[in-house]
Amino acid sequence: MVANALVERLCEMLSDTLNTILPDLLQDSVTKALPKFNKYVKKTIKAQVPKLNLKPLNKELNALNTMENNRIVDLQKKLTRVIQTIVGKSIQRNVRKGSKVVSELLKYCVMQLDKADINLCELVDLIRDLVILIDSASTSTKAALEGEKTSNQENKDSEITEPALA
Repeated sequence: MVANALVERLCEMLSDTLNTILPDLLQDSVTKALPKFNKYVKKTIKAQVPKLNLKPLNKELNALNTMENNRIVDLQKKLTRVIQTIVGKSIQRNVRKGSKVVSELLKYCVMQLDKADINLCELVDLIRDLVILIDSASTSTKAALEGEKTSNQENKDSEITEPALA
């Protein structure tokens, strides 16, 4: 029993010690081995790179770069078309609005001119009538004056002729 208890106690102590010390030991050994591993990886990569044929890779990168440039140019063209379309439509809308305003102003001016023409025509008619009245009045006045002259002349003639009869 004592032996079993001692074995159990030893197992627990060994387990506790390993749980506390083992992570630190592993971390230290990995930290020490990591630079050596990094050096090994770098050496291996340097040894393998010259063996690779880089020309196809450069061709592929150039082709990819060309495709991306073409894509950008296409996008710029499409964007320019869209912007021109939007700006064109905006300008058309503004011109339509402006033309509507101008049209309304022209309609108003034409209406005013029509009214002025009507008033002007009425004024011309009134002046024509006035001239006719003045002409007829002057003719009447001339006739009246001539009639008075004639009647006065007749009166004078009759006065002159009457004494001769007497």
